[in-house]
Amino acid sequence: MRNLIAGLLLACLMTAGCTTLSATSSPLVGSPPVCSGDNAIGRTIVLPLTHWRADQKDVPLREAYAVEAIRAQASALTCASSVEVASIGPDTGAPERIEAARTSGFDSAIAITVRELGPQIELSFPVLVRGASDVDFNVRVVSLADNSTLLHFDQRRRVTSDFQLRRAGLVERQFELALQGAFGGPTSQ
Repeated sequence: MRNLIAGLLLACLMTAGCTTLSATSSPLVGSPPVCSGDNAIGRTIVLPLTHWRADQKDVPLREAYAVEAIRAQASALTCASSVEVASIGPDTGAPERIEAARTSGFDSAIAITVRELGPQIELSFPVLVRGASDVDFNVRVVSLADNSTLLHFDQRRRVTSDFQLRRAGLVERQFELALQGAFGGPTSQ
């Protein structure tokens, strides 16, 4: 009977946790979002890039989430006359990909470097379980006419829940919302 009560209490705690949203944008050049004011970037290519940590798990799955979310949000770039999304690749190839975009006749390139995209579990003493959906990426908008950086910023969106584990599918939605904010669209929860 004692085990049943302890199990029910634990189940109640796991479903009663609070959720906290933290969203930050750290500008390096210019002020986000990409489409602000009368900012026009012309024919644009979006370059999904990755910079995973050495011990990153499930890389193909995370890359699939990233590309799907980027494709879903790229059409919201109202300041671009047209948008094409390239295939995903490591950030070490960014200079070559930007040059290839320039020679292909694009006006602008948006390099989106994904550094973190995944659920996390944190355990602490005595028995606190915290689940998190963490999205961390960098956006760089380059004018291909003169290779100048028009906009460059870091974006992070983290949702944590005490006593709850976050599903992997929620990360994709958090990435979409973070991209909406980065591109200039609405960012509801």
